[in-house]
Amino acid sequence: MKKKTFIINAIILTLTSVFLRTVSITFRVYISNIIGAEGMGLFQLIFSVYILAITLATSGISTAVTRLVSEELGRGK
Repeated sequence: MKKKTFIINAIILTLTSVFLRTVSITFRVYISNIIGAEGMGLFQLIFSVYILAITLATSGISTAVTRLVSEELGRGK
């Protein structure tokens, strides 16, 4: 039973990954047609900084939630 579940989950993850990559490529083609090669270069520079900022902003959220939940469970609530 577990092997079947694992295979089904692997297929779902694979199909989702392929779908998201297809959407990403389609979006990049659309954007590059609108803003051109020079605009795509700027887009890449800005997007890299944006992703770094998002990563730094959200990196502590899961740790904070885990700590808060464990403290409440420790108190018996």
